Amino acid sequence: MRPRRGRNCGPPSRAYGGRPVAVTNSIASGTFLVGSSATALIRDRMEAVVEISDSHPDYFIKNMLAIRAEERLTLQVMCRAAWI
Repeated sequence: MRPRRGRNCGPPSRAYGGRPVAVTNSIASGTFLVGSSATALIRDRMEAVVEISDSHPDYFIKNMLAIRAEERLTLQVMCRAAWI
């Protein structure tokens, strides 16, 4: 696969900085993903939703509001070799 700038990504490296690289579709809790932003896009999976409510039993009496905001995004990686 080639990124938009036309550079060839090549096969993914199996080591980076002396650390092994694992190719996976999921990321375990407590780990992180490092890569080049030039080789990926963040896309909306859903429009942002903001909900406000005073439905909690105490919130109406105390003149309080609960606010919940949610947005779902996805990371589209165009060059897998640029991410570890």
